[in-house]
Amino acid sequence: MKSGLLRTMFRSGYVPWLIAVLIFPAAYTIIGLQALNGTLDAIGQLSTSSPRILPRIDSNERVRTVYTGLGLIDETLTNLVLFFWNVIDGTYAPIAIFALWMAGQIVCVLVVTTLEGYRKVNHKKAISYFSIWGILYQNIPWGVMMPIYYALHLVTSPTAQPHISSIDSKSRGIRELVHFDTLALRVLPFSVLVGCILPTALLALPSSSFISHDLRQVLIAFWQPFPVWVGLCQVIFTACIRPSNRTGKDLVEKSRKIVTRICTLSLSLTLFINVTIWYFIIVSGSYSWGESFGGSSLLQKSIEVFVPVPLSEKVTVETLPKGCLSLLQYDAYFACGASLIWACVLYCRVVGELTLSDLIWGLVISLICGPGGAALFILWSRDEKIFDRDLKKD
Repeated sequence: MKSGLLRTMFRSGYVPWLIAVLIFPAAYTIIGLQALNGTLDAIGQLSTSSPRILPRIDSNERVRTVYTGLGLIDETLTNLVLFFWNVIDGTYAPIAIFALWMAGQIVCVLVVTTLEGYRKVNHKKAISYFSIWGILYQNIPWGVMMPIYYALHLVTSPTAQPHISSIDSKSRGIRELVHFDTLALRVLPFSVLVGCILPTALLALPSSSFISHDLRQVLIAFWQPFPVWVGLCQVIFTACIRPSNRTGKDLVEKSRKIVTRICTLSLSLTLFINVTIWYFIIVSGSYSWGESFGGSSLLQKSIEVFVPVPLSEKVTVETLPKGCLSLLQYDAYFACGASLIWACVLYCRVVGELTLSDLIWGLVISLICGPGGAALFILWSRDEKIFDRDLKKD
């Protein structure tokens, strides 16, 4: 009965609107609550102070305000740098650990949206321009933009049609669902590595005689448009390799291998990040950077990192990392939660129903790789079933 209810709900034409409605609680918790608890005021205080000084460091290091020479862009980057400085300055371990977890989720969601963009049935649709969507969610909260993307996908993509599971495996429609731009997919892992993972890893470099506070600000600003760097790498790398001359079944099998490689690498990275996170949480008491946890137990540390709780006092410049953590938690949970709902809808519309086994697997993957990783795993499983249908026709 439950699976029948899920099947009916996921095939309903109301699903895109249900996902789109997430925009409102997302905007309230990501923006509204942070305005009420003082987080946005504290960021504004940093932004408008004269002179602008980086918070919580011994020297009076000035905030860098010029990156491109273009006034509006530089002002936007300056404000973003002031926010993310609270993530990487090392004074509050919970936000640094959560940001690492969030980075793994971003990679999985980026890969999911990129794969959808390179699916030939989605070619030139609004959902195929992943770099543009990336720039939007780097400036408008991620948790607000992703429900919009997923709702639009369910309305416009042929892969999301409510009765697609009834399509005959020999029809042209089912075959086209797993036809990708294989040239672009071949270089995607390298593009994500160079354009996303490497700039993100550079943010973790501590200030030293080699890495000045000013350089760290430049690295934060450079990281901001990482979706553009991924898209640019795609253009450069695809121009450097020879197109495949495979057709028919060979092309489908090649696409399957590439998709498998991409998903395996992404989930492995996310699993590695999550294992590292729990190591940091467990051993934090042994290192100076973990002093912000105080004498908390493992459960208390886990709650502090992952559970958004109302702040008892108004956020100030000195306690700004706590407010920024609350914002990032809501941002990540709404974005990844919407991803997981969307993935379940797409899976159900192809397979026909979600079984108890499917739900258990989804829960296990969510615990191991996070909801973004679970969304990627579910859509990978969906594609495997489509590949099987397509190859059976031959």
